[in-house]
Amino acid sequence: MRLFSILILAQLLISSTVSRSLGQSSLLTADLVKFKNFIQFSSISTGPDTQDPFDVSATFAVDIPDPDFAPSVSIKPGSRAALGVPYDDVNNIFGGNIPYQSESAMNAAFPDGTMTISIDSVFTGTENYPIPFSFSAWPSTPHVSNWQDLQAIDPDPTKLIEVRWDASGGSEFGRAQLLVYDEGGGQVFQSLHPTDPSALTSSSNSVSFTFDALAADQTYFAELTFYNATRLDDSSARPSILAAYASRTRFIMKTSGASTGGENPVLALVQPGIGDTGVETSTLILFGFSQPMQTNATPSIEWSSNVDSNKFSYAWAPGSTNLVCAYAAPGLPAGQLISWTLNPVTQTATLLNASGNPLMTTNGQFTTKISAETTPPVLGTPSIVGANLLIPITTEAGREVFLEGTTALGLSASWVDLGSTNFSTGQGTFSLPVQDLLITGDARFIRAR
Repeated sequence: MRLFSILILAQLLISSTVSRSLGQSSLLTADLVKFKNFIQFSSISTGPDTQDPFDVSATFAVDIPDPDFAPSVSIKPGSRAALGVPYDDVNNIFGGNIPYQSESAMNAAFPDGTMTISIDSVFTGTENYPIPFSFSAWPSTPHVSNWQDLQAIDPDPTKLIEVRWDASGGSEFGRAQLLVYDEGGGQVFQSLHPTDPSALTSSSNSVSFTFDALAADQTYFAELTFYNATRLDDSSARPSILAAYASRTRFIMKTSGASTGGENPVLALVQPGIGDTGVETSTLILFGFSQPMQTNATPSIEWSSNVDSNKFSYAWAPGSTNLVCAYAAPGLPAGQLISWTLNPVTQTATLLNASGNPLMTTNGQFTTKISAETTPPVLGTPSIVGANLLIPITTEAGREVFLEGTTALGLSASWVDLGSTNFSTGQGTFSLPVQDLLITGDARFIRAR
């Protein structure tokens, strides 16, 4: 579990009075799902997603009579404090997602019992919707059985693409869903939502589809999810509510091209992602390439000086497009920025496609999580000097402290990097411009790690 010190800096409350004719503002749909996440990078290998192992997702559609007066929505897990849910005014959806590094941390924040959705509107007052949420069992881990076929899909948009998997064999409330995204994050396919009477069930083992935008030499990102529902309403109901425990496997799909021999391969997938923070020290590092690669030489990778390159072992998954890098026990150093460069100019390039064309020099970085035994930084009482806010910080000597800020907590949180500094003596002061922190109408929070 990531450890933080959080400091509430300021809160300016704005009250407004509106006079509108009464209308209806009620819950239309609600999805409340606890996810256990996996990654499949070969035809036989499906393993835990060490970067994003668990998360809670909550999305709600609400009838809004007047978009100028959108209601506020919150969710209350059992006896715990209610969490505000952010509003997407473009898609008219309330929603949020919170990642967790362990199942116990997720269940501590969202315990079994009754989750209550509250909608506060100037038109209808407060409406409460209790949702039962009691754990029975996680669904089986989704495993794509024709993974290898999906690494060279015919780009002809008139031909069906079939994704097959091992059926979950769950309960009568078991459902399955497949989502596919392009490299830009746009959704290109979605099987029916679990509340739809015609949705894929736990006995389903395949789905076929086409989409017009299918292109050659492209990588697509897919998610296959199995649901065990604790509440499953028909999509025609109002409200239509899905509450579930779900196992989700992420994998990539690739289209073939007219010719790959004369083209250079590119990095199509990396896990952990570039810029990721809080990465587990035991994580496997995955590089996925756009073409099959030569596998007879040690990969030419330059690692940052805070890791020992001799402690890495390398394995190519079947198909020769995915390279898995494992660091020797006890794992990567905690709380460190770790960088990598593929085919660096300082080494002879060995990351080559089957025709001998090299991958262009590519680099990235991620930051490992601070170990659970590490004490989080202590934030002292802030003071304003001139145009700057000064925050005293006490931490371990020689430790680099990262500060992040947000205007909300819980499901509304969106943390922004405020910078970092190294405290060689263990004590110091962090200076931030006041104008960047005080936002009218919002509470500003700061956390340090």
